[in-house]
Amino acid sequence: MSSTKLNTEGMMLFEHSLPRAPYERLRHSFRAQQKMIDREAAALASAAGDLAKRPYDPTDALSTVDAMIARVEALKAKLATHHETATRPSQRALRARMNHIQDIESCDDRTDSKYSPWATTRLDRWLVDWSLRGGRVKTAVALAADRGIQDLADVDLFADISRIESALQSHSCTEALAWCSEHKVALRKAKSELEFELRLQEYIELCRVNRRPDAIAYLQKYLSVWKAASPSCATRIQQACGLLIYTSETTTCKRYIKLYEEERWSKLASAFRKASYELHALPAQPLLYYATYAGLSALKVPACATSTQPAPTSPRLTLPTAHRHAFDADDPMTGAASEAVGNFDCPVCDAGALGGLSQDVPNSHQAHSTLVCRLSGQVMDADNEPMLFPCGSVYSRRSLEDMAAKNDGLVTCPRTGEVVLFSNLRKVFIS
Repeated sequence: MSSTKLNTEGMMLFEHSLPRAPYERLRHSFRAQQKMIDREAAALASAAGDLAKRPYDPTDALSTVDAMIARVEALKAKLATHHETATRPSQRALRARMNHIQDIESCDDRTDSKYSPWATTRLDRWLVDWSLRGGRVKTAVALAADRGIQDLADVDLFADISRIESALQSHSCTEALAWCSEHKVALRKAKSELEFELRLQEYIELCRVNRRPDAIAYLQKYLSVWKAASPSCATRIQQACGLLIYTSETTTCKRYIKLYEEERWSKLASAFRKASYELHALPAQPLLYYATYAGLSALKVPACATSTQPAPTSPRLTLPTAHRHAFDADDPMTGAASEAVGNFDCPVCDAGALGGLSQDVPNSHQAHSTLVCRLSGQVMDADNEPMLFPCGSVYSRRSLEDMAAKNDGLVTCPRTGEVVLFSNLRKVFIS
């Protein structure tokens, strides 16, 4: 029963970011509608006040009231359109995601009929997320549509991120600055300096083409306000003032050469993606990777070819089924000069696939060794003791007893070809 019981609390660690994107869109939609209402309310109040101050004229009063009614009706139409295009889709997505989370919260066991479909949907979500992060938007859209999980995928969010990143790679800060303006409050709370970096880059571009008057005006209008933000911003603004003297063609000063580097655009794109992820509580890497890390860590042992840990001292002691790794050993007992060459059945050893993800994960924690017989594939334990050949190879008692019964008490090591009496084998104790 314990092996099938769900760790719901642990599973929720992967889901905390799921409702965040539609929630942020709802907040943004609410603020936009609030601004529209406040703006029109102020205009109506001003018009009513002006009407009250003027001498009473029925024709003028009727015209003013008609204009006010027209403004209210126009506002109503704008709010209705905004609700249909922005608010309602976000509400639908948020409701679908909360229902998706509630489905797993109601499951206590893997045998529950709801768990298998939910796990399949989660995998589809992770694949869509992985595709979106890698810029495979068409693939992600097709997969989400095929699985019917459009409301569980952040296609629009990643499409915007990709669009703004492309603009930055094309040396344009306009889209990124517009994004910063939309999320100014959240960025200020997070103490993000993304907008400062974008403004600094636009100033650098003005200096690059020797438009000094425009650069000075830009510096005074957009960068000077950041002096009080942090000491680092103030220091960098002072340094940036030197660009008015040191041009990109003539300067030999390293600090100014660094400011003129084209690589800054790539760094800005990365900084924007990071800020967007943090704003929507998205992890830095695809969720599929984090789930894979956990599985690879459970499978990874020092004998894995991609492991940086030293190889085990006794290469003849076989490992669990997925971890039967081959070694080149000069000394069969000590494993001297042994070097892991991997096992094609082990995902950690496959450097061309999942092995690349396993480089930074720790080895699995095993309090007790688990040995698997190379002959039978059975686990060696107290009921099936490991037996040691003089050459150092170890196999299970049951498989060797079967071999001895067929060969007049003789057993042969399949690795070295050594032939000995079964009675000459020694029992090995697992620690």
